[in-house]
Amino acid sequence: MPEEKWYQNPEKASQAAAVIILALAALLTWLFAGEEVKKMFALAVSGDVTDLPVLRPVIGMDKSEIVEIARKIDTFDISIEPYEDCCTVFTPKHPKTKPILEEVIAAQNSFDFEPLIQKAVEETEVKRFNIC
Repeated sequence: MPEEKWYQNPEKASQAAAVIILALAALLTWLFAGEEVKKMFALAVSGDVTDLPVLRPVIGMDKSEIVEIARKIDTFDISIEPYEDCCTVFTPKHPKTKPILEEVIAAQNSFDFEPLIQKAVEETEVKRFNIC
């Protein structure tokens, strides 16, 4: 009697399909995790060029949580308006996805931040939000 092929047996075929689905899920998880690792590396480099704490209050939240907070503190509507902000104005056409710490430090050291800091301090507005 000839040996039965996996695709001729419904039980073996479903097991093979399950293995393929698990392999694809693992591959996709690995790909998405790889993208997150790249982002975390870039964040780490940006944090390494300062002695001050870098606050990232929403880094552990998903989009729905951030939107919920924005609605509570009344900033959601303005956040979705289609106008140029610092993200679009200052983002380079070809941003670095693998920053090199020494290059970031050199770029930071070549820029005069003092006038911008002074202007930011002079124009600071204090607003209190209660999101609880």
